[in-house]
Amino acid sequence: MELRARMLGAVALVGALALSPSAFAAGTPQTNPTPQDRAATEKASEDSLARTRAAADADAAAVQRYQAQQATVMQERARLAAERAVYNREMAGRRWLAFYGHERFVEVMGVPRGRLIGRTVSARGGSVVGRITDIDVTGAGRVAISVRTGGTAWIDAQDVRFDPNSRVVYTDLSRDQIGAMANMRYPRF
Repeated sequence: MELRARMLGAVALVGALALSPSAFAAGTPQTNPTPQDRAATEKASEDSLARTRAAADADAAAVQRYQAQQATVMQERARLAAERAVYNREMAGRRWLAFYGHERFVEVMGVPRGRLIGRTVSARGGSVVGRITDIDVTGAGRVAISVRTGGTAWIDAQDVRFDPNSRVVYTDLSRDQIGAMANMRYPRF
């Protein structure tokens, strides 16, 4: 029993020493910062916040500049597209002046495909160039004309017109131009 009492006493002594304030303070770092540490921490926080705000302001300014430049580019594109449309209308009118009755011609993109597939295509002099085999309506549109040599020429739809009165399809390209297109390695694109 005496051994047991000694052991319990030793454990109690070790526990008391371990929990004493002086023993606890000696083994752990100081938890209360000094005023200089507080000031340095606050200055570092303020500096970091100022850098973050400056970066955010710079990013916002860059976004605004980009959006302004993008708006300018889009306005310029729209202006150029409008000018191109006017030019194309003027040029199309001049190109078709060589054809008798050109004022009644309609663009092939406005005609149902079924009315055009299989129709012969005539050039300015009235010579038959080939037959329409397909119409690609994506983008500005293209028309496939099968020529006598066995090739197919894909030409812009603006180069082909349809006369609803005579039901004839005309092109302002020559037979040689269409023949050259039909012999291209990749005529569609």
